[in-house]
Amino acid sequence: MKPLPSLRHLEYLAALDEHGHFGRAAAACGASQSAFSAGIAELEQQLGVRIAERDRRHVLVTAAGRRLAARGRALLADARALVEMAGAEARPMSGEVGLGSIPTIAPFVMPRLMPALRKRFPELDLMLREDKTPALLEQLAQGRLDLLLIAFPYETPGCETMMLFRDAYLFACDRASPMAAVEAVRSRDIRSQSLMLLEPGHCLHSHALPVVEAAASAPEATFSATSLQTLVAMVAVGMGTTLLPQLAVDAGLLEGSQVVTRPLGYEGGKRTIGLAWRRNSARAAEFRKLGEAIQSWANSSGVGEPLAGLAQSIRKG
Repeated sequence: MKPLPSLRHLEYLAALDEHGHFGRAAAACGASQSAFSAGIAELEQQLGVRIAERDRRHVLVTAAGRRLAARGRALLADARALVEMAGAEARPMSGEVGLGSIPTIAPFVMPRLMPALRKRFPELDLMLREDKTPALLEQLAQGRLDLLLIAFPYETPGCETMMLFRDAYLFACDRASPMAAVEAVRSRDIRSQSLMLLEPGHCLHSHALPVVEAAASAPEATFSATSLQTLVAMVAVGMGTTLLPQLAVDAGLLEGSQVVTRPLGYEGGKRTIGLAWRRNSARAAEFRKLGEAIQSWANSSGVGEPLAGLAQSIRKG
């Protein structure tokens, strides 16, 4: 029987597949390039498969190498789950948890939420990472993150999700706009606007589109921004209008600007904020408890709109 590859070898394999470069992959693993190269060579010898084709300038991970890397990531995730299970059994609600969130939530919720969670669970070390939803889901699947706080609806295959609260969209325009005088924005008002949204890739873009489409014959977005702050700056100088999440506005996004918001006077225009974790996570019970704490904090702090019931909010994808 061939000797089994070590977890370290599998880490090398996954890193080489991700970076496509020996130097960068070695650095990602905290290894010297010579040790990394030797490790890949040992793995090739153990498995009897060519993992990478290389010369002085280029590295190409073979098709077999990519397939093995995918399986290696799954094995690494299982090994991490084993460690998580042992930790959860020994000391629940303690240790490190990699928490990912998106740019339209993290800056506006985390500064208030994190202190509350640290007070409630002092032995839990939450390590926050901000990115777009697709990248966060990939990192979750690879075991580089444990838990996500994101916006729904969003497809999360292989995940268990827990909905926490709702967040409404608000119509935003500059203070001098005629729209600033209306009490609520009607669907026919949207049709005449020069609307700006976040660029594709942000879930806020896909969530806002149904709101726009609800106003029949609404024009296409005229500008795509990379952040809510950029959208606000463009609206402030009269370049157009936009839709902003209530969470961001309540957290002070518009302070010092000439931008005002108005509610939407027609059905639609809400997203749901929730958690997602790997379906087979050994810490699922802890994450549900954490979700209950976040939901309780949101309700008591006036963050978002409460859901009808917690029991109906847990789903498996």
